[in-house]
Amino acid sequence: HIDEPLGETAIREVAEETGIVVGSEAVPREALVDWQHHIEFEIFPTWRHRYAEGVTHNTEHWFSLQVPQRLEVTLAPLEHTAHLWLPWQEAAERCFSWSNRDAILQLPQRVKERCR
Repeated sequence: HIDEPLGETAIREVAEETGIVVGSEAVPREALVDWQHHIEFEIFPTWRHRYAEGVTHNTEHWFSLQVPQRLEVTLAPLEHTAHLWLPWQEAAERCFSWSNRDAILQLPQRVKERCR
């Protein structure tokens, strides 16, 4: 997947991790928004075993997906143990990842900008 375009990577990852198919009748392709934003951060030593040897930093590209309703989720068992549909404020409060929390906190402004 090295040369895979970022948007295609996001679509693939959503399907692999949640079972939600972007580009389906239930979730149109336009529901996925590339925020044109990325961050780089050091991977916690605890999680480095999941990466190739010598990889210590990660680049995260931010996308959002607006679904029309709560959809059934099928989690990737090796990556996730549970899921919840939550209001954005509560989701942000529960985040372990500072980058995920920061992205969630930007949702209201991103939605407002998209609706203009």
